[in-house]
Order: sequence, then structure tokens, then C-alpha cells
Amino acid sequence: MKPEEALETGTGLPSKAWLRETLIPAWIDRAVRPGRAGFVEMFDPADPLRDPGPLRTTLVTARLTYVFGHAHLLDPQSGALAAARHGFAFLRDACREGGRGRFLHSVREDGSPVDSRTDLYDLAFVLFAMAWYYRATQDEAALAIADEVIGFIESEMAHPLGGFAEDTLGTLPRRQNPHMHLLEAFHASGSRASIWSMPEPARSASISPMTGNPLSARLASSASPVIISNGPGSCCITGA
Repeated sequence: MKPEEALETGTGLPSKAWLRETLIPAWIDRAVRPGRAGFVEMFDPADPLRDPGPLRTTLVTARLTYVFGHAHLLDPQSGALAAARHGFAFLRDACREGGRGRFLHSVREDGSPVDSRTDLYDLAFVLFAMAWYYRATQDEAALAIADEVIGFIESEMAHPLGGFAEDTLGTLPRRQNPHMHLLEAFHASGSRASIWSMPEPARSASISPMTGNPLSARLASSASPVIISNGPGSCCITGA
């Protein structure tokens, strides 16, 4: 962002006007192609109109669904809600397999599989996206999908040494980063902590997101695997 392009607030941060009029429309324009399913995975600044191809990943779709849902909450006049709905629909209808909490790592634009593994990192961001999409829309379908994902992680990805598998292929090493983002996904519910795995009226209760959730308990009380560096800014879990 060029300083002269930002409509700054008294704190020096970009204003809602800049978010609404500049940043969000620019990203919607780049990420959502009219008549195309899902979000663009990458684009070339030197050739903005270049066809990005049909590949779509759960990770990028979930992250952008979160971004646009959060953007709508920051400024309901921004136009981001339609983009969030666009991403949610692709997650629900193309990336998700069988309604059992399983999401494919990558698919084509038509929903056909490219990489059929289910990845813990991806699922963490699916949960994150569902939390913010629910905040933005109050759509109960987001809660149902979150419940499916939590059930899948608990039943299919729990690791005997604590924590969770990297993916459904048993890839090693198991990294700290997906676990961190999974914990972050639970915190994303904030004061709506009980939006997952709790019936109404408990969903509106203001309690800790970690309370009463067996998956969260597993994160907090795993068998203390050794965490070691896996390069700058990352870690992995040994004892896998």
C-alpha cells in the first residue's frame, strides 16, 4: 500500500473507507472471476487477465472465505459478503467430500479431485473460515460443517503420541504449524465460543472456546511430544 493511497485514521491505520473503496474491491476483482467457480489460486501482476487455470485448493478457498467474511464484519458496505458466500459454496460443494468432515486437498474448478488427501492444516482453516462465515451470515450450515470437521479430526486424525496426524497419508514430520492454526480456529469463535458442538441456546453463551470440547482438550493435554525447529519460523513434532 502506498502511503498516499491510504485514507488514514487518527491512529495511522487504514480507514474503513480505504478498506471498502480500495483494498477489498481490488482483492475481490482478482480472486473472483465472473462465471468461474472458487477463487483464483494465483495471478500474474504483469498479466492480470491471464487465465489462472482450473486448480483450486481447500487452503486458499478457506483462507479467502475467512478474509471476505471478516471484511464484511469490519464494513458491511464493502461488498465482501458476496465473495464470502462464493467461497463458502465452493468449500461446501466442491472441496468437501461426502458430508463426513473430509475435505480434499485440491480439486479442479468442476470439483473433480486432484489431490485426495485430507490435510490437518487445511482443516484448521476450514474451521477458521466456518467461524467467521457464521459470524458474518448466521448461516447454520457453517456450524454443521464445523461439527463434521471436528468429528473427522477426532476420529480419523488423532495420533497415539498426542496431537494429530499431518494428513490422511501419514506424512512426516508432523508439524507444529497445523496444530497452532487448529488452536487458533477455536479461539476464532471469541465470545461465541460455543458455536461448535453445542445445541441452542448454549451457542450464544459467552464461555471459553476450549470448554467441553474433546478435540481442544487433546490439543491442551497431549503426550507432550518434543517440538523442534523445522527451519526459520516453523517447528515439527518428533516422536511420530
